[in-house]
Amino acid sequence: MRTGTAILAAALAAALAAGCRTGKVDMMKDAAADGDAAAQTWLGEAYGYGKEGVEVDRTEAAKWLRMAAEQDYAPAMANLGECYRMGEGVDKNTAEAVKWYRRGAELGDAKAQYFLGGSYAAGFGVEVDRKEAAKWWRKAAANGDRQALETLYKLRIPLKEPSAEKAD
Repeated sequence: MRTGTAILAAALAAALAAGCRTGKVDMMKDAAADGDAAAQTWLGEAYGYGKEGVEVDRTEAAKWLRMAAEQDYAPAMANLGECYRMGEGVDKNTAEAVKWYRRGAELGDAKAQYFLGGSYAAGFGVEVDRKEAAKWWRKAAANGDRQALETLYKLRIPLKEPSAEKAD
C-alpha cells in the first residue's frame, strides 16, 4: 500500500518541471489506479465536490473513497461515512456510516471522531449516548478539529472529562 502524499507531491513537481502537461487530475488518476490511498481520497473528493474541474459524480466519489478506506487510510473513512449518511453515491445507510466513522476515529482521524460524536448525539446509526458523543468530540478537539471544539463550547461540555472525586 502506498500512501505517500510526499511522493505524489514530488512526482507532480518533477512532472511540471519536465514540462509535462497532463495535469494534476490525470496524475492523481494514475496514482489512484496504482493503489495510492491518498490519491484515491483526493480523487473521491474531486468527484464529490467538483474540484479541479472534475465533474461531480457521487458514485465515482464513493468508489474511490471506499478503495482508500479499505486500505485503512483514515482520512477517506470520514468522507465515505458521509456518503453513507447522506446516501450520496451509495444507498443511505446510517449503520454503515457509523462503521466507517468508527474505523477512522479509532485510527485517530479528527474528522471521523467529530462525525462519530455527532452520530452518538443524534442517534444516527447508534443509540443516543451523550457521554460517548462528548468522548469523541473531545478526542476530535484534541486532534485539532475546530468544529468539535466549537460543539463542546456551544453545548457547555468541558474539554476534559470531569474526574470522579476521591473520598479521603
